Amino acid sequence: WYDIYLRNLQGKKADVLEIGVQNGNSLYMWQKYFGPESNILGIDIDSKCRVHEKDNIKIGIFDQRDPSGGEWARGVCKDFDIIIDDGFHSSETQIRSFDIFWPLVKSGGIYVIEDIHCNLVQNDAQGILQWLVDRIINLNLDGLSNIGNYDLSINNLLIKGDLSVLAKEIKFIHLYQHIVFIGKR
Repeated sequence: WYDIYLRNLQGKKADVLEIGVQNGNSLYMWQKYFGPESNILGIDIDSKCRVHEKDNIKIGIFDQRDPSGGEWARGVCKDFDIIIDDGFHSSETQIRSFDIFWPLVKSGGIYVIEDIHCNLVQNDAQGILQWLVDRIINLNLDGLSNIGNYDLSINNLLIKGDLSVLAKEIKFIHLYQHIVFIGKR
């Protein structure tokens, strides 16, 4: 799926942040895909991941739920073409990380949440899936903003008044098996 969203950046200078480094393989893949002029940042809770820091790859040691990781990333690179959450794989963590890192996505950039199926195994699927549904509803209400105040009830979710800033920033939400791509306007 990644190539569909990123082929226009292949071989060009791209700013990439991946949450969850582990063995570093994906960081090296991004380095090869985007090229040596790109900024490839990784965030992981394990300090052993620093071994992967070299050339245009930088590693920050943070819990992905800690806002200081976002501050560190912004200090290294102002904003990002792509941010990939491949970290803890729990609804609470994925939602918290989105809140921290979404503001760092460039206009036209992509935020990716990987391995959302892990939430099914942990009986935690409703959290991330409901969170995505809420954003999809808000995204689709965008055209209704010209009708003034409104109350809309969908599946017992009551939405009132103005659309959130977040809904106005999201261009698309594409959900595939195990992964979701969220585009920024």
